[in-house]
Amino acid sequence: MKEESKTEAPFLEQLLDEVTPSANSSDGLDISENINMEDVLNVLNQASVGGLPGISKERLKRQRRGNRMKVYDNGYIFTYDKDSSCGQRSFWRCERKNECPARVHTNPLTNQIIKRLHQHSHEPPNPDELPPWLMLKSEDGTTPPPADYAQTSSPPGTCVLFPCSVLPGASSTLQNLGQLIEQAEEKLAAATETEEGEMNEPPRKRTRKSKNRETGKPPADVVSVKELFLQHPTEFWELFEATRKMVEFLKGDEGPSTASCVTSTETDCDASVSKFLDDIKQSKYKAVFAKFTLDVMRSLSSEELVRLCKNETDALCIFHFLKMRSASSSDVTEAVKIFVREMSSATDEEPIYQMLLLRNRTKEELLSAVEKKGMVDTNAIERFCVPGPGGINVELSDEVVASWKDESVFQISITKGVCRLEPAVQKRSTKIAKGS
Repeated sequence: MKEESKTEAPFLEQLLDEVTPSANSSDGLDISENINMEDVLNVLNQASVGGLPGISKERLKRQRRGNRMKVYDNGYIFTYDKDSSCGQRSFWRCERKNECPARVHTNPLTNQIIKRLHQHSHEPPNPDELPPWLMLKSEDGTTPPPADYAQTSSPPGTCVLFPCSVLPGASSTLQNLGQLIEQAEEKLAAATETEEGEMNEPPRKRTRKSKNRETGKPPADVVSVKELFLQHPTEFWELFEATRKMVEFLKGDEGPSTASCVTSTETDCDASVSKFLDDIKQSKYKAVFAKFTLDVMRSLSSEELVRLCKNETDALCIFHFLKMRSASSSDVTEAVKIFVREMSSATDEEPIYQMLLLRNRTKEELLSAVEKKGMVDTNAIERFCVPGPGGINVELSDEVVASWKDESVFQISITKGVCRLEPAVQKRSTKIAKGS
């Protein structure tokens, strides 16, 4: 039982790997383009609800009784008998069941031979003794499985399933889904074996072989799963669920891809953006941000960067470096100098001002600088304000301080716990005019 659970657990993963073509194989891509997964789902639904269209239940039942599934193992042919009550084993008996006690048990999900019972009481069958639709042929006279099944990449001990003959009256283009998977597996295995050899061949020969593969005949369309899944309902529903998930995944993955959907090149990337990505070691995203400027990138949220980069870690790294770069640039360009003096009761002929450098341009920074200069005791002041339009008093805030221009001049007056910062440019100009 432990061996069964180990082989059944990765069934869906194996099935998805077999059906989904490899990205490095041109043959696999050809198969992918000729398989319409929605058609497979429609046929699976029809088979599960009302059987195959145009075929009566009595006719299908007779066909299943008269022509059962076959298994090829070590030169002998076994006929399908039944499934276990738990649905986790399939029982197969030798073709000569009346005189041979040999039996095999297989896993219906992985087609792996689990157990062999008894020895055959006869020699392997001759081709003349086998059903004609199996079409076993070999130059040396042996009886291997058909050519479509002989060179698969299945591991040792894996049984080979033969499909039933085509139902009378059905279209000649019908093909079993398991057979299509075996053909795809065979092509991928052959491509892998010849890949190293082709690399050593002359370029002209490699080009000719590539053209021959491209002009090859594509596999037949998948229309029905027929007898295999009607006799094995467990495998039927496992494949149905796996196919549904594959279709949902393909429909949902319609967003822009950084690998295939971006047409811009690194040469189109803005110089400042390119330098920024090089500095933070994220040069691989130059194509993604080819049409962006640094100002536009700073306006992006972290969620938008995650959607663009398709990688949360890299997106957050870019987001934080953008914020750090913005903060460091603001420190240099936005710092202002203001000049402040205390307003005294006596008239000062030559007032002296204190220069305050505000880097962050906030109210807290201003009050701290004024207190350090000894101009104001912030503990004794209840409110701070500046004159507004029409002579109104506007409470001091970060926004007010941020609106001041560089080299602004103020004078401080304190009345009843209220500190007022008034512009002193006009009074200063008047005094200069009188002196002249």
